[in-house]
Amino acid sequence: RQPVQAKATNCCSPCLIGRHVLRRFAFKNRSQGHLLHLPFDRQRQGVSTNASPGDDSEKPSRRALEDELRDPKTALEYFLPRPLRIGFFAITSVSCLIAVVLGGVNLMQGSMADPLLSGDQQSSTVATDLVVNLIGCVVFAALAVADKQAGEQRIVQRKELRQKQIKSGDREVYLNDEGERMSRLKEVDDAWILRRLERWGRKDAMPFLGDKKGAILQSLVEDKKPKLAVEVGTMAGYSAILIGQKLPKDGRLVTYERDLFWFLAAKRFLWQASQGSNVKNRPEERLDRKINVEFCEAIAAFQKWSATMPPLPSPPIENDSEGNSSDQSEQTASSSSSSSSSSSSSSSSSSSTDGGMQRIELLFLDGIPKDTLSYLKAAEPLLAPGCLVIADNAGVFAQGGMKPYLEYVRDNPRYKTSYIESTLEWRDDVVDGLEVSIFLG
Repeated sequence: RQPVQAKATNCCSPCLIGRHVLRRFAFKNRSQGHLLHLPFDRQRQGVSTNASPGDDSEKPSRRALEDELRDPKTALEYFLPRPLRIGFFAITSVSCLIAVVLGGVNLMQGSMADPLLSGDQQSSTVATDLVVNLIGCVVFAALAVADKQAGEQRIVQRKELRQKQIKSGDREVYLNDEGERMSRLKEVDDAWILRRLERWGRKDAMPFLGDKKGAILQSLVEDKKPKLAVEVGTMAGYSAILIGQKLPKDGRLVTYERDLFWFLAAKRFLWQASQGSNVKNRPEERLDRKINVEFCEAIAAFQKWSATMPPLPSPPIENDSEGNSSDQSEQTASSSSSSSSSSSSSSSSSSSTDGGMQRIELLFLDGIPKDTLSYLKAAEPLLAPGCLVIADNAGVFAQGGMKPYLEYVRDNPRYKTSYIESTLEWRDDVVDGLEVSIFLG
């Protein structure tokens, strides 16, 4: 947020200070910032990464002052930025030094005689003043030097931080109107949140879906184009954002989370992921409007939902050829009626709505592995024929908590299932995958 060549300066402008203090309040609640802490006005913080030789000499000083005013760490820095502090410490130190010199001269000349004090008392008072002023001179000079060094160290730290942000994709480099090479933080949007969550996942081995399985999930959502998708196990909202990015315009996602901490974190991340300029003029495409995070047990929610959903019609029963003893006319009539009823029942069963109620067209199961089968059985009355059921960790837990689920969908004639192999999140050396099943009705 300041040029590489810039250093702390003692020069300051009261007007500039007042304007930036007011701007600090004006932009206090802007929605740019870290995951759970939002510093203000990050988008405007363009900084030079390579100052041109023809720059005016005032530019580095001005930018250094703006940097101090824009990003204070403490209340003292908020009201008294570093250039003012350094100037205050320096002036006070010089004042003490002048007092020491004048006091020493007057003491030697004997011009400070006070008729009310004796000679010893006068010498003691002058000596005390000299010591106090000398200590003040040294202390304030040390404070000024330490503050100046801290400012220079901060410049180096900011430069290193900017390079890391450019490398990680959180900062972009551009040319301003004057042809200077500048850098600025990218706006907080869905891609920004995904990068941060992936970095967090790699650092702390968080059980998010991961980028590789996430790409598979997004391709499945994009092909299916569900109007209603449901997820079990929101956690931080990583997979919810991935699904939401590929939902059609009229699609929506309901995701269930039973842990209060992760519920609140997911709500926060989804709100931040909806702040990009790409949806500023299209509020209907905001992720926090397409995705509904609910704090509840998924099984209980499915059971409550199923109580209001009419059951799917039973599939038509095909007669055996040996049992067909009717004449030709009856066969023709029955065949035409059966074909019409079959087509009507097929069209009604393929519909994802019943009595105006939406059925689930895509179900993503990413909760506790041993409870995956319970999630599916509770959601089955809500599934639309052709619903895509996707279960995570079908490889790493195939012989553990996911075994009952895998046996159920692979041996059940109501499902057509396949396994897509990938790797465990953040681990390329551990095989994992997604179990993708189609609900036949």
